[in-house]
Amino acid sequence: EMDFARAMGAVPGALAFMEPANPEQGERAREIALEGFKVVIAEHAGTRAAELGSIRAAEIEVDLARGEDAELRLVRLTGQLDEDDALRAVALRLLGTVRTDAGNLSGGAYAYAEAAAVGDYQDSGPLWIAAGRGFAASGLNEQASEAYNEALVVDMELAAEARIADRISALE
Repeated sequence: EMDFARAMGAVPGALAFMEPANPEQGERAREIALEGFKVVIAEHAGTRAAELGSIRAAEIEVDLARGEDAELRLVRLTGQLDEDDALRAVALRLLGTVRTDAGNLSGGAYAYAEAAAVGDYQDSGPLWIAAGRGFAASGLNEQASEAYNEALVVDMELAAEARIADRISALE
């Protein structure tokens, strides 16, 4: 991760960095980082390091416009993680984004809903809302209503801000 940040032009120890002005530099840094994460995944298979490396590799694949590769990696990872592992929720959330960005709104919605249902994941409200939106856009009104109702239960304040009650009424 530090090598990647340095290759992107960040100063040592930086927690965040800007995209380099030279797009080729950013792409090259991502390619090198992706290969490095693949090594970590292979050399530490079955460990938390490999699982975290898989998440990071998928993020980089998304940045490189390789959504299909990221989706395959995330599906594989989510199948290996325990049902109640918060990292599984992180992977499913990214999977939802990948699928939604590819135009698979219902697939994204199902991934968001599955992520939101992971017991140890603390940020489920936005995921239930994203699931509801994806289901509604796919014409799956019953699933959309269920997801929106879950959002009301887990985060009433956020649900009020997002006007979830109005969305539920519009589905009926």
